[in-house]
Amino acid sequence: MLRSIAGTNPAANVEVTETVPTNARWRLRALRVALVTAAAVANRRVHFVVDDGATILYDLAAADLQTAGLTRNYNAVEDGFQRTTQDSEIYVPIPAQAMLFQGWRVRTLTTLLQAADDFGAPQLDVEEWIED
Repeated sequence: MLRSIAGTNPAANVEVTETVPTNARWRLRALRVALVTAAAVANRRVHFVVDDGATILYDLAAADLQTAGLTRNYNAVEDGFQRTTQDSEIYVPIPAQAMLFQGWRVRTLTTLLQAADDFGAPQLDVEEWIED
């Protein structure tokens, strides 16, 4: 079944983390999340990480940095190539057919995240299987 999942809105200075539910399997098709950076001077780089709850399986970094005082939308999509930033949209390619099993996580890991930086709630597009 194809699902659009509204994720959890983390507090300021907290990374995005979404976990595949028990007895489910996801094929991640896309993920979109906004990051609002505070006035603190730093160059942030957002990474999309998939892990099995303990071990990082892949780490996909945005090609572009985000500076202070900006809002940028991060789009992780399975389109196969790194696009350049367009307006406030930043693109990060994810592997085609990226399968995530129960307990696996998709999350952000941001270089130089500042105390008042704030991610919004992510929106995920997944193909989901329920397993017995």
